Amino acid sequence: MGKTKPAAQSGNSSKDSKESHLDDNLKSEIKRIIIEELRGLLRQEFDSTNKKLDEIGDGMNFISQQYDTIKESVDESLEKIKLLIEEKEVLQTTITQLTTKIRMME
Repeated sequence: MGKTKPAAQSGNSSKDSKESHLDDNLKSEIKRIIIEELRGLLRQEFDSTNKKLDEIGDGMNFISQQYDTIKESVDESLEKIKLLIEEKEVLQTTITQLTTKIRMME
């Protein structure tokens, strides 16, 4: 009787060891699959984020070019306004002088 129990325990021990080994292999495989899936998802998110950042960068470049164009146009307009003001002052002076001459002639 004593010899039967150890043999049964030995069989159970071997069976438990195999099950434990299978559980460890299964756990390792599940971990590997989860890690691969997470890497794939992260890669997709990074790619999506990079694409969005590229689009934002393109938008910023466009806005910057538009700003430069508008600034150049405003600077040119301000220069023209300055010249027109100077010309107006010269013309006003001329008008004043001519008005004075006309009055003197009358």
